Amino acid sequence: LDTLARYSLFGSYNAKKGKSAEQILENILNEMGIPYDKGAVKGVRATIDFIIPSKINPKIFIQVSYQGTTSSGMGRKARDELGVAEDIKKNYPDAIFIQFIDGIGWIIRISDLKRMVQAGDYVFTFHEEQLEEFKKLLLQVLSEKDFKPNLRRFL
Repeated sequence: LDTLARYSLFGSYNAKKGKSAEQILENILNEMGIPYDKGAVKGVRATIDFIIPSKINPKIFIQVSYQGTTSSGMGRKARDELGVAEDIKKNYPDAIFIQFIDGIGWIIRISDLKRMVQAGDYVFTFHEEQLEEFKKLLLQVLSEKDFKPNLRRFL
């Protein structure tokens, strides 16, 4: 929680560069040659931002939550993410659930942030150091066959 707070307060999110949170992750996955899907997955109660490598064979589920301001919906979002985590663990026990949580809104609603963090197997912000850790995790979790052949330089 401390790291999330510090990175959020120091402008970890790249909004000033004109990139959406999802676009930052899409760029990383595309650069690394990692295939992904988006959307609904059987047995999971919410649409998923990124499913790696596919909906048919999910190994990694990624949800993004950037909150620039606080709102009452954040409590509902935290509760919903805990339910998504339960669904993933029940229906895809070998998959991992990664959350990207960022923005000053989460810092203000610390009790909701704590619940959000409990839902994910791994939690990252959009700070450059955190994005590098995310890339390392992908390399650890995915096998060589999960990468497109022409972009194996990250292995």
